[in-house]
Amino acid sequence: RLGRGDWRYMLGIKKFYERSICLDAQGSGTRLAHFGFVTAALIFLFLLTLAHLTPGGNQAQAGVFTTPHFFEPTNFSLGLEPEVTFGGKFGLGIQARYTHGVSEINNFGVILGTGSGSRNFRAGVNLTFDIFPDTSGQPGIGVAIQGMYYRTKEASGLFEASGIPYIHKTFEGKTSEFEPYLAIPTGLALSGGMYEPLVQLAIGTFFSQRKSPLRYAAEVGIALMNSQTYFSGGLVYQFD
Repeated sequence: RLGRGDWRYMLGIKKFYERSICLDAQGSGTRLAHFGFVTAALIFLFLLTLAHLTPGGNQAQAGVFTTPHFFEPTNFSLGLEPEVTFGGKFGLGIQARYTHGVSEINNFGVILGTGSGSRNFRAGVNLTFDIFPDTSGQPGIGVAIQGMYYRTKEASGLFEASGIPYIHKTFEGKTSEFEPYLAIPTGLALSGGMYEPLVQLAIGTFFSQRKSPLRYAAEVGIALMNSQTYFSGGLVYQFD
């Protein structure tokens, strides 16, 4: 049988134990936050190093951005996409995009922008064929045909004709959703009577609150042949 003093002793041990657990949980949370920060920093440094080591030419592929996201007929969107390019030449760019749903499988897009480095004014159009729709049982798969004109730093015109196969999938949570995508722009760059093949890998995602017309985007492009590595992001507002 425990006396009154024994109960005080046991209660003190209990409070000390609970406080220790609380401090340990706080410490674990702090360590987890530090670990997450360090991991994110290492990933960023790796991508930055990859960007500087990846060879790049004068070709400058605009980001894929809204191309993989399908808009229903009569719906349209306005987007703004800033970007940083690395590789052969460093540069900053920004482009505005208008995308319109024209049929059950087609979207039409207009791109207009400017930039520094090896790429200056640019304008283009694309037409998307969303062959397999993004449904609960499968990802969306399609291809876009795109033509882009660039005014380069050397004061010469550069025209790119490319096909952009892509795959994307929307994941919905209780309050938010995100849509990762992967695309491989492939085509020809024409300038001064000469042409070069170009290939690039683009990986990105959209994320937003559910039912919200505003979407956020993040994308990285990796130069594979006669293109440039870049990081981009942006905002897209959808009109139903």
